[in-house]
Amino acid sequence: MTTRARPTQDLSCAYIKEHAVTSGQTVTLYGAVKATASHDDEVTPIGATTDNPLGIALDAGVGASGARVRVAYLGRGVVPVVIGAAGATRGAGAKYSAAGTLTDATAGGGTTHCAILGQFVESGVSGDIIGLNLGAAAPFAVGS
Repeated sequence: MTTRARPTQDLSCAYIKEHAVTSGQTVTLYGAVKATASHDDEVTPIGATTDNPLGIALDAGVGASGARVRVAYLGRGVVPVVIGAAGATRGAGAKYSAAGTLTDATAGGGTTHCAILGQFVESGVSGDIIGLNLGAAAPFAVGS
């Protein structure tokens, strides 16, 4: 396998944010990363095909050294949204409630219609306004 000296990229429309690397973890340059549940500012490498990716690391870093890496988010931009009564978890898929607020989409194999609007980039409780990574929904398997 040949690695290109300069891989093709166009980040002119990308949403890029710097994150801390979780302690004890190593992020690989151009590797997929996911949000951690412990802190809104941390990322860790994808560990399974069932993980919900947040984006692609544009830097390499080791968490033990306090490294920070830039992440190109998988969505189409980040927008503020109002959180519903059930709350929101960073890294989870987002669905709308009957009130028009957003909440976590439940993973599973249900039969109820569920439109995934994106992925939360912060955690929040009812009434909070937090960031939603628009359209970063393709990897989510949800039921209701």
